[in-house]
Amino acid sequence: MMYEPAKQQISFVLPDSCSKAELILVQENTLSEYVTIPIAAGEKPYRSVSVERFSRGTWLAQLNWTLGGHHYCDERMIIVK
Repeated sequence: MMYEPAKQQISFVLPDSCSKAELILVQENTLSEYVTIPIAAGEKPYRSVSVERFSRGTWLAQLNWTLGGHHYCDERMIIVK
C-alpha cells in the first residue's frame, strides 16, 4: 500500500485469490473520523482510493484482507493536505 500525495489517493495491489478486503481510515488527532471502505473480491488486483474529500491532517490507513483463511494487515500513516 502506498499513498500518492500529488494524486491524493491510496494505491494497493491485492492477491488474485483474496476473498475479502477493506480499507479503514482513522484521523489521528480526533479519532472521531472513521471510514471503512469495503473492497469487493474479484475485481482487478490493482486498486486506488481517493482521499481528496477527507479532512486535512494525519490519518492511519489500514488495509485488511483475507487469503486462504488467514488474515493480513498493512498500515501506513498518511498526511492529507
